[in-house]
Amino acid sequence: MEKVFLAHGLWMSGYVCASWKKAVSKAGMQPVVFSYPSVRPRMDQNAERLFQTIQRHCSGADTIHLVGHSMGGMVIMQMLRRYGHEFAGPLDATLPQLGRVLLCGSPINGSHVAGRINQWPALNRLLGPSILDWYGIGRGGLPAGLGIGVLAGTRKFGLGQVVRDLPQPSDGTVSVQETRLKGGETDFMQMNVSHTELLFAPSVNAQMIHFLQKGQFLHRSAA
Repeated sequence: MEKVFLAHGLWMSGYVCASWKKAVSKAGMQPVVFSYPSVRPRMDQNAERLFQTIQRHCSGADTIHLVGHSMGGMVIMQMLRRYGHEFAGPLDATLPQLGRVLLCGSPINGSHVAGRINQWPALNRLLGPSILDWYGIGRGGLPAGLGIGVLAGTRKFGLGQVVRDLPQPSDGTVSVQETRLKGGETDFMQMNVSHTELLFAPSVNAQMIHFLQKGQFLHRSAA
């Protein structure tokens, strides 16, 4: 059995993963929604929460995949940085094998929008410490051979409209260049969707399932 752990972004809850959850179930995999407090805890605390969730819900699975939206992808990467060595492979009876990781609009190179908001005294406490803890990640900090897909939106609709100088192209909240993994992701695709649409657009769901099953995107079907 394959289980897919789904992680939402900042200021959200597990409910926003409903469309992803349905798509994963329809594809014959078992979804597990990771809902976490995205503002008050530190990044390491949320990474630990994710690892503990995997430990509690991995029973019956031989492979697990991880899908994150926005800050959820950063939490996934931090969890892998800290606990990736725990997924030793088929001879390890404790945890299933790691399958693939999909990052959807995740600013793994740092968030320009978050940095700007943090400069506004009236708003910076809305961010919390978790997203501001992030200092990036590259292939060197992750399990060897891990399949990582990156989806980036290019429809400019979101917080970036009120924040100056967000590099373009962007999904309105995260720029495309902020989503790229240092050292190279396994596959990358830009799609004509906004930051929020990455959570429910049918074209995104189709690409998510294709990557989890095949390890690459269906480039001819790009939105």
